[in-house]
Amino acid sequence: MNDTHPEIEKQMLELISAMSPEERLHKTGRLYASGKYFAKLVVKKQQPDLDGIALEIEIFKWMHRSELKELDMAEIENHLLSLSKR
Repeated sequence: MNDTHPEIEKQMLELISAMSPEERLHKTGRLYASGKYFAKLVVKKQQPDLDGIALEIEIFKWMHRSELKELDMAEIENHLLSLSKR
């Protein structure tokens, strides 16, 4: 879905293009951290008893649900759970 007006999108691309690679990396990191923070709030509201690795797995699933198929997600979850038992 893209609901951004073409002129605004053009302006944003110009702003991003004017940044150094370091600035872009810094901004990207901050956006990711903000996304993870808000994902954690949603997960904790829906499942307040989660903590530790279970909480981190649910945050990961929330953040990457549109990119990964359910099968991939199940494999990742099983792998992370096996690592936490070592």
